[in-house]
Amino acid sequence: MAEPPQEDILARRIENWYRGVSIDLTGEILTARRQSIEGMAEDLDAPRAPDAVAYAHGRRAFGAGLIEWIRSRGVEFDPEFSAKAADLEPKVMVACSIAHHFAAYPTDSLSTTLALLVQSAAFRGFRTSARSQNLLGLATRQLDYTAAQSLSPPSRAGTPSIKKVKTVFKDLGEPPESGGADSRLQEWLKALRSASEALAQRNDNLERTLVRVAATGKEGLDQTAWLLDDYCELGERPWGEMKEAAVLVSGAELAAITDTPSLAQAAVMLRSTLLKADRDPTHKIKTLNAVQKAASSLDFWPAGHGHMLLPLSAAIDAWREKGRGTGAWRTLAKENRGGGEIDGKTEAELADQSFREFFIARSLSDHGD
Repeated sequence: MAEPPQEDILARRIENWYRGVSIDLTGEILTARRQSIEGMAEDLDAPRAPDAVAYAHGRRAFGAGLIEWIRSRGVEFDPEFSAKAADLEPKVMVACSIAHHFAAYPTDSLSTTLALLVQSAAFRGFRTSARSQNLLGLATRQLDYTAAQSLSPPSRAGTPSIKKVKTVFKDLGEPPESGGADSRLQEWLKALRSASEALAQRNDNLERTLVRVAATGKEGLDQTAWLLDDYCELGERPWGEMKEAAVLVSGAELAAITDTPSLAQAAVMLRSTLLKADRDPTHKIKTLNAVQKAASSLDFWPAGHGHMLLPLSAAIDAWREKGRGTGAWRTLAKENRGGGEIDGKTEAELADQSFREFFIARSLSDHGD
Protein backbone atom coordinates (compact mmCIF):
# COMPACT_ATOMS: atom_id res chain seq x y z
CA MET A 1 0.00 0.00 0.00
CA ALA A 2 1.22 3.52 -0.76
CA GLU A 3 2.84 5.29 2.18
CA PRO A 4 2.93 9.06 2.78
CA PRO A 5 6.21 10.96 3.28
CA GLN A 6 7.51 10.24 6.79
CA GLU A 7 6.44 12.80 9.38
CA ASP A 8 10.01 13.47 10.54
CA ILE A 9 11.45 13.86 7.05
CA LEU A 10 12.29 17.53 7.62
CA ALA A 11 14.21 16.82 10.83
CA ARG A 12 16.07 13.94 9.16
CA ARG A 13 16.82 15.55 5.83
CA ILE A 14 17.17 19.29 6.40
CA GLU A 15 20.94 19.09 6.84
CA ASN A 16 21.32 17.48 3.41
CA TRP A 17 18.77 19.77 1.78
CA TYR A 18 20.63 22.77 3.16
CA ARG A 19 24.09 21.74 1.93
CA GLY A 20 24.18 24.42 -0.74
CA VAL A 21 23.45 27.23 1.74
CA SER A 22 26.41 28.86 3.49
CA ILE A 23 25.30 28.67 7.12
CA ASP A 24 26.33 26.69 10.20
CA LEU A 25 24.72 23.33 9.55
CA THR A 26 25.34 21.85 12.99
CA GLY A 27 24.42 24.60 15.43
CA GLU A 28 21.45 26.52 16.68
CA ILE A 29 20.90 28.26 13.35
CA LEU A 30 19.82 25.08 11.59
CA THR A 31 17.38 24.33 14.42
CA ALA A 32 15.98 27.83 14.10
CA ARG A 33 15.57 27.37 10.36
CA ARG A 34 13.73 24.10 10.85
CA GLN A 35 11.30 25.79 13.23
CA SER A 36 10.76 28.62 10.74
CA ILE A 37 10.15 26.14 7.93
CA GLU A 38 7.57 24.27 10.01
CA GLY A 39 5.76 27.57 10.53
CA MET A 40 5.91 28.30 6.81
CA ALA A 41 4.39 24.90 6.08
CA GLU A 42 1.45 25.84 8.30
CA ASP A 43 1.07 29.17 6.46
CA LEU A 44 0.90 27.68 2.97
CA ASP A 45 -2.47 28.17 1.31
CA ALA A 46 -3.99 27.78 -2.15
CA PRO A 47 -3.54 31.40 -3.36
CA ARG A 48 0.16 31.32 -2.38
CA ALA A 49 0.79 27.80 -3.69
CA PRO A 50 1.71 28.44 -7.39
CA ASP A 51 4.23 31.18 -6.55
CA ALA A 52 5.67 29.17 -3.65
CA VAL A 53 6.26 26.09 -5.80
CA ALA A 54 7.76 28.17 -8.62
CA TYR A 55 10.08 29.97 -6.19
CA ALA A 56 11.09 26.67 -4.58
CA HIS A 57 12.19 25.60 -8.06
CA GLY A 58 14.48 28.58 -8.47
CA ARG A 59 12.17 31.01 -10.27
CA ARG A 60 13.43 34.10 -8.50
CA ALA A 61 10.81 36.44 -10.01
CA PHE A 62 8.27 34.98 -7.59
CA GLY A 63 10.42 35.80 -4.59
CA ALA A 64 9.37 39.45 -4.53
CA GLY A 65 5.87 38.54 -3.35
CA LEU A 66 7.09 35.94 -0.85
CA ILE A 67 10.22 37.38 0.72
CA GLU A 68 8.52 39.39 3.48
CA TRP A 69 6.57 36.32 4.55
CA ILE A 70 9.79 34.28 4.63
CA ARG A 71 11.61 36.99 6.60
CA SER A 72 8.79 37.28 9.14
CA ARG A 73 8.94 33.55 9.81
CA GLY A 74 12.74 33.56 9.88
CA VAL A 75 13.13 36.25 12.54
CA GLU A 76 10.71 34.45 14.88
CA PHE A 77 13.48 31.99 15.74
CA ASP A 78 16.56 33.94 14.63
CA PRO A 79 16.40 37.73 15.21
CA GLU A 80 19.38 38.20 12.89
CA PHE A 81 17.77 36.41 9.97
CA SER A 82 17.79 38.39 6.74
CA ALA A 83 17.38 37.29 3.17
CA LYS A 84 16.88 38.71 -0.30
CA ALA A 85 14.60 37.24 -2.93
CA ALA A 86 17.61 36.44 -5.14
CA ASP A 87 19.35 34.46 -2.39
CA LEU A 88 19.42 30.68 -2.40
CA GLU A 89 18.41 30.20 1.23
CA PRO A 90 14.81 31.49 1.05
CA LYS A 91 14.21 29.30 -2.01
CA VAL A 92 15.48 26.29 -0.08
CA MET A 93 13.31 27.21 2.91
CA VAL A 94 10.19 27.26 0.73
CA ALA A 95 11.14 23.94 -0.89
CA CYS A 96 11.59 22.43 2.57
CA SER A 97 8.27 23.85 3.75
CA ILE A 98 6.47 22.17 0.83
CA ALA A 99 8.11 18.84 1.64
CA HIS A 100 7.12 19.23 5.31
CA HIS A 101 3.55 20.06 4.33
CA PHE A 102 3.34 16.76 2.43
CA ALA A 103 4.54 14.91 5.52
CA ALA A 104 2.47 16.80 8.10
CA TYR A 105 -0.78 16.95 6.12
CA PRO A 106 -0.59 14.02 3.65
CA THR A 107 -4.30 13.89 2.75
CA ASP A 108 -5.03 17.62 2.91
CA SER A 109 -6.50 19.08 -0.29
CA LEU A 110 -3.76 21.73 -0.32
CA SER A 111 -1.12 18.99 -0.30
CA THR A 112 -2.74 17.57 -3.41
CA THR A 113 -2.69 20.98 -5.12
CA LEU A 114 0.96 21.48 -4.13
CA ALA A 115 1.85 18.00 -5.41
CA LEU A 116 0.25 18.67 -8.79
CA LEU A 117 2.09 21.99 -8.98
CA VAL A 118 5.40 20.23 -8.25
CA GLN A 119 4.63 17.85 -11.10
CA SER A 120 3.88 20.86 -13.31
CA ALA A 121 7.26 22.31 -12.38
CA ALA A 122 8.84 19.06 -13.55
CA PHE A 123 6.80 19.35 -16.76
CA ARG A 124 8.44 22.74 -17.30
CA GLY A 125 11.85 21.20 -16.66
CA PHE A 126 12.49 22.95 -13.33
CA ARG A 127 14.42 21.41 -10.42
CA THR A 128 14.04 22.02 -6.71
CA SER A 129 16.47 24.51 -5.15
CA ALA A 130 17.14 22.22 -2.18
CA ARG A 131 20.19 20.09 -2.75
CA SER A 132 19.55 16.31 -2.95
CA GLN A 133 15.81 16.84 -2.36
CA ASN A 134 13.51 14.58 -4.37
CA LEU A 135 10.52 16.89 -4.13
CA LEU A 136 8.92 15.31 -7.19
CA GLY A 137 9.12 11.90 -5.54
CA LEU A 138 7.51 13.24 -2.37
CA ALA A 139 4.74 14.84 -4.41
CA THR A 140 4.05 11.57 -6.23
CA ARG A 141 3.93 9.71 -2.90
CA GLN A 142 1.41 12.20 -1.56
CA LEU A 143 -0.86 11.74 -4.59
CA ASP A 144 -0.57 7.95 -4.49
CA TYR A 145 -1.26 7.82 -0.75
CA THR A 146 -4.26 10.13 -0.94
CA ALA A 147 -5.72 8.10 -3.81
CA ALA A 148 -5.16 4.86 -1.90
CA GLN A 149 -6.82 6.30 1.20
CA SER A 150 -9.88 7.35 -0.81
CA LEU A 151 -10.20 3.81 -2.14
CA SER A 152 -9.78 2.08 1.22
CA PRO A 153 -12.95 0.35 2.49
CA PRO A 154 -14.48 1.00 5.93
CA SER A 155 -12.72 -0.82 8.76
CA ARG A 156 -14.27 -2.25 11.89
CA ALA A 157 -13.35 -0.84 15.29
CA GLY A 158 -11.20 -3.05 17.49
CA THR A 159 -13.94 -3.27 20.12
CA PRO A 160 -17.66 -3.38 19.24
CA SER A 161 -19.51 -0.35 20.56
CA ILE A 162 -21.95 -2.40 22.61
CA LYS A 163 -19.12 -4.28 24.32
CA LYS A 164 -17.32 -1.05 25.13
CA VAL A 165 -20.44 0.46 26.73
CA LYS A 166 -21.25 -2.68 28.70
CA THR A 167 -17.70 -2.81 30.03
CA VAL A 168 -17.90 0.80 31.23
CA PHE A 169 -21.12 0.22 33.18
CA LYS A 170 -20.06 -3.18 34.48
CA ASP A 171 -17.04 -1.57 36.08
CA LEU A 172 -19.24 1.16 37.60
CA GLY A 173 -21.86 -1.15 39.00
CA GLU A 174 -25.48 -0.18 39.56
CA PRO A 175 -26.37 3.53 39.68
CA PRO A 176 -27.18 5.07 43.09
CA GLU A 177 -30.89 4.95 43.97
CA SER A 178 -31.19 7.54 46.72
CA GLY A 179 -29.86 10.88 47.95
CA GLY A 180 -26.64 11.16 49.87
CA ALA A 181 -24.65 9.66 47.01
CA ASP A 182 -23.90 12.78 45.02
CA SER A 183 -20.27 11.92 44.34
CA ARG A 184 -21.19 8.40 43.24
CA LEU A 185 -23.94 9.76 40.99
CA GLN A 186 -21.57 12.30 39.45
CA GLU A 187 -19.09 9.53 38.72
CA TRP A 188 -21.78 7.41 37.09
CA LEU A 189 -23.10 10.32 34.99
CA LYS A 190 -19.57 11.24 33.90
CA ALA A 191 -19.01 7.71 32.64
CA LEU A 192 -22.39 7.77 30.89
CA ARG A 193 -21.42 11.01 29.13
CA SER A 194 -18.05 9.57 28.11
CA ALA A 195 -19.64 6.43 26.67
CA SER A 196 -22.25 8.49 24.81
CA GLU A 197 -19.58 10.74 23.32
CA ALA A 198 -17.57 7.69 22.20
CA LEU A 199 -20.64 6.29 20.46
CA ALA A 200 -21.40 9.62 18.80
CA GLN A 201 -17.81 9.90 17.57
CA ARG A 202 -17.91 6.40 16.13
CA ASN A 203 -21.19 7.20 14.40
CA ASP A 204 -19.72 10.41 12.91
CA ASN A 205 -16.64 8.54 11.72
CA LEU A 206 -18.78 5.84 10.15
CA GLU A 207 -20.93 8.46 8.41
CA ARG A 208 -17.88 10.22 6.98
CA THR A 209 -16.44 6.92 5.80
CA LEU A 210 -19.67 5.86 4.12
CA VAL A 211 -19.96 9.23 2.37
CA ARG A 212 -16.37 8.93 1.16
CA VAL A 213 -16.83 5.36 -0.05
CA ALA A 214 -20.04 6.31 -1.86
CA ALA A 215 -18.34 9.28 -3.53
CA THR A 216 -15.34 7.17 -4.51
CA GLY A 217 -17.61 4.47 -5.90
CA LYS A 218 -19.51 7.02 -7.97
CA GLU A 219 -16.26 8.52 -9.22
CA GLY A 220 -15.05 5.08 -10.28
CA LEU A 221 -18.29 4.40 -12.13
CA ASP A 222 -18.15 7.81 -13.81
CA GLN A 223 -14.56 7.22 -14.92
CA THR A 224 -15.38 3.74 -16.23
CA ALA A 225 -18.36 5.07 -18.18
CA TRP A 226 -16.18 7.89 -19.54
CA LEU A 227 -13.48 5.46 -20.60
CA LEU A 228 -15.96 3.23 -22.41
CA ASP A 229 -17.79 6.07 -24.13
CA ASP A 230 -16.78 6.89 -27.70
CA TYR A 231 -18.37 10.33 -27.46
CA CYS A 232 -16.59 13.50 -26.27
CA GLU A 233 -19.06 15.56 -24.23
CA LEU A 234 -17.05 18.79 -24.38
CA GLY A 235 -16.44 18.56 -28.11
CA GLU A 236 -19.99 17.33 -28.77
CA ARG A 237 -18.80 14.76 -31.26
CA PRO A 238 -17.15 11.31 -31.25
CA TRP A 239 -13.56 11.11 -30.03
CA GLY A 240 -12.55 9.93 -33.48
CA GLU A 241 -13.55 13.33 -34.88
CA MET A 242 -11.78 15.42 -32.24
CA LYS A 243 -8.36 15.19 -33.93
CA GLU A 244 -5.67 17.32 -32.16
CA ALA A 245 -8.26 18.80 -29.81
CA ALA A 246 -8.49 15.42 -28.07
CA VAL A 247 -5.06 15.97 -26.54
CA LEU A 248 -6.17 18.68 -24.10
CA VAL A 249 -9.91 17.99 -24.00
CA SER A 250 -9.35 14.42 -22.79
CA GLY A 251 -7.35 15.61 -19.78
CA ALA A 252 -9.85 18.31 -18.85
CA GLU A 253 -12.85 16.03 -19.27
CA LEU A 254 -11.34 13.32 -17.07
CA ALA A 255 -10.27 15.85 -14.41
CA ALA A 256 -13.80 17.26 -14.30
CA ILE A 257 -15.15 13.95 -12.99
CA THR A 258 -12.22 13.28 -10.64
CA ASP A 259 -12.08 14.29 -6.97
CA THR A 260 -8.84 12.61 -5.90
CA PRO A 261 -6.23 12.58 -8.67
CA SER A 262 -3.77 9.77 -9.17
CA LEU A 263 -1.81 10.47 -12.31
CA ALA A 264 -0.73 6.83 -12.68
CA GLN A 265 -4.36 5.78 -13.06
CA ALA A 266 -5.32 8.85 -15.07
CA ALA A 267 -2.40 8.39 -17.46
CA VAL A 268 -3.63 4.94 -18.47
CA MET A 269 -7.15 6.25 -19.16
CA LEU A 270 -5.86 9.26 -21.08
CA ARG A 271 -3.63 7.19 -23.34
CA SER A 272 -6.50 4.83 -24.03
CA THR A 273 -8.70 7.77 -24.97
CA LEU A 274 -6.03 9.23 -27.25
CA LEU A 275 -5.84 5.90 -29.08
CA LYS A 276 -9.63 5.92 -29.32
CA ALA A 277 -9.34 9.35 -30.97
CA ASP A 278 -6.87 7.92 -33.52
CA ARG A 279 -4.00 9.83 -31.90
CA ASP A 280 -0.43 8.64 -31.27
CA PRO A 281 0.38 9.29 -27.57
CA THR A 282 4.11 9.31 -28.37
CA HIS A 283 3.79 11.88 -31.16
CA LYS A 284 5.30 15.27 -30.31
CA ILE A 285 3.06 18.28 -30.71
CA LYS A 286 3.43 22.03 -30.30
CA THR A 287 1.68 23.18 -27.15
CA LEU A 288 0.03 26.27 -28.59
CA ASN A 289 -1.20 24.32 -31.60
CA ALA A 290 -2.89 21.89 -29.23
CA VAL A 291 -4.46 24.78 -27.31
CA GLN A 292 -5.71 26.40 -30.50
CA LYS A 293 -7.43 23.18 -31.56
CA ALA A 294 -9.02 22.59 -28.14
CA ALA A 295 -9.80 26.10 -26.84
CA SER A 296 -13.30 26.32 -28.28
CA SER A 297 -14.25 23.16 -26.35
CA LEU A 298 -12.86 24.40 -23.02
CA ASP A 299 -15.35 27.11 -22.08
CA PHE A 300 -15.72 25.58 -18.61
CA TRP A 301 -11.98 25.83 -17.86
CA PRO A 302 -11.58 28.25 -14.88
CA ALA A 303 -10.26 31.61 -16.07
CA GLY A 304 -7.54 33.81 -14.65
CA HIS A 305 -5.01 31.19 -13.58
CA GLY A 306 -2.26 31.66 -16.13
CA HIS A 307 1.11 31.10 -14.49
CA MET A 308 4.60 29.82 -15.24
CA LEU A 309 3.51 26.46 -13.78
CA LEU A 310 0.14 26.56 -15.57
CA PRO A 311 1.12 27.21 -19.20
CA LEU A 312 -2.07 25.68 -20.64
CA SER A 313 -4.24 27.94 -18.44
CA ALA A 314 -2.08 30.86 -19.57
CA ALA A 315 -2.69 29.99 -23.22
CA ILE A 316 -6.43 29.43 -22.77
CA ASP A 317 -6.74 32.83 -21.04
CA ALA A 318 -4.85 34.44 -23.95
CA TRP A 319 -7.09 32.73 -26.50
CA ARG A 320 -10.19 34.04 -24.77
CA GLU A 321 -8.83 37.58 -24.57
CA LYS A 322 -7.44 37.94 -28.10
CA GLY A 323 -9.95 35.77 -29.90
CA ARG A 324 -9.63 33.87 -33.15
CA GLY A 325 -8.08 34.85 -36.43
CA THR A 326 -5.00 36.53 -34.98
CA GLY A 327 -1.62 35.39 -33.79
CA ALA A 328 -1.56 37.96 -30.99
CA TRP A 329 -2.92 35.40 -28.53
CA ARG A 330 0.22 33.30 -28.93
CA THR A 331 2.41 36.20 -27.85
CA LEU A 332 0.13 36.88 -24.91
CA ALA A 333 0.15 33.19 -23.97
CA LYS A 334 3.94 33.28 -23.68
CA GLU A 335 3.75 36.43 -21.58
CA ASN A 336 1.11 34.89 -19.32
CA ARG A 337 3.32 31.89 -18.63
CA GLY A 338 6.39 34.01 -17.95
CA GLY A 339 8.27 33.08 -21.10
CA GLY A 340 10.31 29.95 -21.63
CA GLU A 341 9.83 27.17 -24.15
CA ILE A 342 7.61 24.15 -23.54
CA ASP A 343 7.50 22.55 -26.97
CA GLY A 344 8.81 19.07 -27.68
CA LYS A 345 6.13 17.43 -25.52
CA THR A 346 4.29 14.30 -26.58
CA GLU A 347 0.52 14.19 -26.88
CA ALA A 348 0.37 11.96 -23.81
CA GLU A 349 2.46 14.42 -21.79
CA LEU A 350 0.17 17.29 -22.77
CA ALA A 351 -2.90 15.25 -21.89
CA ASP A 352 -1.37 14.56 -18.46
CA GLN A 353 -0.63 18.26 -18.01
CA SER A 354 -4.17 19.18 -19.05
CA PHE A 355 -5.49 16.81 -16.37
CA ARG A 356 -3.18 18.37 -13.76
CA GLU A 357 -3.85 21.97 -14.72
CA PHE A 358 -7.61 21.70 -14.83
CA PHE A 359 -7.56 20.13 -11.38
CA ILE A 360 -5.27 22.88 -10.06
CA ALA A 361 -7.28 25.69 -11.68
CA ARG A 362 -10.50 24.28 -10.23
CA SER A 363 -8.89 24.06 -6.79
CA LEU A 364 -7.65 27.66 -6.96
CA SER A 365 -11.09 28.83 -8.10
CA ASP A 366 -12.74 26.99 -5.20
CA HIS A 367 -10.47 28.89 -2.81
CA GLY A 368 -11.42 32.23 -4.33
CA ASP A 369 -8.04 32.98 -5.86
